[in-house]
Amino acid sequence: MIKPKFVSVILLTYNWPQALDLILESLQKQTHKNFEIIIADDGSRDETMQLIKNWQNKSNIKIKHAWQKDNGFRASSARNHGTHLA
Repeated sequence: MIKPKFVSVILLTYNWPQALDLILESLQKQTHKNFEIIIADDGSRDETMQLIKNWQNKSNIKIKHAWQKDNGFRASSARNHGTHLA
């Protein structure tokens, strides 16, 4: 089996910045660092957006943010948007 040289970790989020913060903290502690983080956001409010900006500024791992307007539960659409960024 061929090992991937680079991995995209896609996280789906919606207005739960405390959980997102813990996940991002955990990813920072990984020993394998050859990955990027893509946050697929299903319309979170400002608190989540600020948390993501803070992590983007302090992380040594690239973090991309794919945000879509909150028009009800559209997790699949948010995930697809994040996949497109990978």
